[in-house]
Amino acid sequence: MTTWIALLRGVNVGGHNKLPMAQLRAGLDEAGLSNPRTYIQSGNVIVDCDDTSPDSVADRIADVIERDHGFRPAVWVMDLAQLQGAVENNPFEAHAQADPKSVHYFFVASTPPPSALAELAELAKPSEAVELGEGVVYLHAPEGIGRSKLAERFDRVARTQTTARNHRTVAAVLELAKT
Repeated sequence: MTTWIALLRGVNVGGHNKLPMAQLRAGLDEAGLSNPRTYIQSGNVIVDCDDTSPDSVADRIADVIERDHGFRPAVWVMDLAQLQGAVENNPFEAHAQADPKSVHYFFVASTPPPSALAELAELAKPSEAVELGEGVVYLHAPEGIGRSKLAERFDRVARTQTTARNHRTVAAVLELAKT
């Protein structure tokens, strides 16, 4: 059985796409996804199942949400090793340890083209830095993501859909996935 981590985009944000985590866990369990766990209300889900394809797991989770809650969010799915790799390869690890909310992981649907990465770097404040990883783009934003033009325009400039989490959340999800 594989442990899968699913990151949902745009749930419980600004009163839209309300998704109570207890109901989600019950629906996932009913759909045959074992040991469903969630972390906070922003759509961080861990399940165990025999599926071998992240796309299959993403579809199963989205199907449950659509059936039970009437909307279908974008779902990023990775296995435990992939999430562990994203954390281990974080180029801003020192910053993440000092201030976990200043480092953000933008999990990408597709790799942004080099020209997009250059545009993102141009949008960065002098205090910000952005780096490409495997399936993730890292952002160090010590002044906060809410004040970052780079973060605000990320999806459009990167020409891909993303879901973002700060280091504190990613680290907590990783620990929960190990249980």
